[in-house]
This record gives sequence, structure tokens and C-alpha cells, in this order.
Amino acid sequence: MKVKICGITNIEDALLACELGADAIGFIFYKNSTRFIEYEKAKSIIRSLPSSVLKVGVFVNEDSKTINKVSNEIGINNVQLHGEETPEFIKKIKLPIWKVFKVNEVFDFKIIGEYKNCGFMFDTFSKESYGGTGETFDWNIIPAELKSKTISNIYITIFHRRGLMFHHLSKNILARKLKSN
Repeated sequence: MKVKICGITNIEDALLACELGADAIGFIFYKNSTRFIEYEKAKSIIRSLPSSVLKVGVFVNEDSKTINKVSNEIGINNVQLHGEETPEFIKKIKLPIWKVFKVNEVFDFKIIGEYKNCGFMFDTFSKESYGGTGETFDWNIIPAELKSKTISNIYITIFHRRGLMFHHLSKNILARKLKSN
């Protein structure tokens, strides 16, 4: 299991997440998010992070040229896409990608097969938000054939919210991760 702390907006929280064993740090570049961070501020944080930590840029319906340019300039090494990005769009991105699908009980899981050369993530469906809703995801709606596939890198994403870096769940996950290392 790997842990990604998402929604980082300052150096202190980023370094604390790394110290506690986070494998990846997520920076949200979607202006309508409460955890939005400017590119230059993210760049200054990224420069201070260990090379072993994955730096994830979270984008929503951004154009591919911007994603590629910004990621290269500030040191992002993985892209997470939360919008309506198509399989054709995915091909234009020059970094590893996690495509996020907003899922509810009527989501057509067959669409995932159209997305090649990327990982995927599931998020609780919301009409109002592109992700990080804080709502519990219902793992029972994932079809058995997807659950049974071998997954080599499972990331548990913990969102940093309202200045509370780690709630009880994240402390327990990180504590277990540190014990297993």
C-alpha cells in the first residue's frame, strides 16, 4: 500500500507528510478547489521534497499543452486528471497518468477499457465537485472483474483539509505503513 497526501499548499505540511512516510504528494491546480495552489508556490515546495516522493499534479479539464509545460517546469512527475478528459486527450500527456472517474451506482465501468496507458482512480460522484468531496466511497459497486485484477501499486489518498493534516484514519494508515517498511 502506498499513501498519497493530496491538497498540500505549504512547505511545512509537505515536509511533515514526507517525514510520516507519504509516498506521494498531490498539488491541486484547479482554481475552484479550496486546496488550489499556484504553480510557482508548488514549484518552491517541490524543490524541497525528497526525490523518492512522487509529485502529483491534479488537473481538471486543463489543456494538454499547459499540463505538459507546467509539469515539466515545476517538477511534477505524475498527473492526476479529474475532469472529462477523453482517451484521445490522455495520449497527449507526456507523464504517467491517473485518470479519475466519478462513480455512482449507475456508472458504466466498461468505459475504463477505453483508457489505455494510464492508471485509474475512483471517486464518489458529486454534481457539485470534481473530487475530494470527503464522502465515503462505496467499494461494493466496483464489478468483481475489476476487483480481482492484480494491482501492484495501490495508493490510499488522504486529503489535507482545513489545516487538519492527519485525521485518525491517516495516522493509522501511515503508522501501519511505517511499521511495514
